[in-house]
This record gives sequence, structure tokens and C-alpha cells, in this order.
Amino acid sequence: MQELAPDQAFSAALRAAPEDLLSGPIGLAVSGGSDSLALMHLASGWARLRGAMLLVLTVDHGLRAEAAQEAAFMAAAARGLNLEHQTLRW
Repeated sequence: MQELAPDQAFSAALRAAPEDLLSGPIGLAVSGGSDSLALMHLASGWARLRGAMLLVLTVDHGLRAEAAQEAAFMAAAARGLNLEHQTLRW
């Protein structure tokens, strides 16, 4: 069995989602960790190829001193990918 590249695996996984969920704006919640950053890059490429609108959301929960900095980092990374980003404060 041949392994899929990450972007191919991401696209394959989303093919299982109902089409009506993928036709409107799509929210993507990211935390600021490396896994979230990778997910945002994969989702960005997927959305760009399909002309889908992607809204990236990060929650600044304020539970750790670093939370605001992590949210700001994700906002900057999203801007770098030309994605809309909102930080939600808890």
C-alpha cells in the first residue's frame, strides 16, 4: 500500500465530509502548537485549490501567560497565508 503525501491524505479525509459542510465558510480552530500550524498550512492549500473560504480561529484562554503570544503568532501565520484570523478571548 502506497502512503499518501500529507496534502493528499488531508484531501482524502475531507472527501468523507458532507458536501454542504464544505460549501460555506469553513472554520478552522488552531491552538498555536506545531500540529495546529501544520493543519493550517494543509487546510490553506486545500481551500485555495477549491476556492473555499477558510476562517482561522484561536482562543486566547488566558490560562497561561504564553496564551496571548501563541494566539498572536497564529494570527501572523494566518496573515502570511492570506487567511482571515480571529482571536477569541475567553
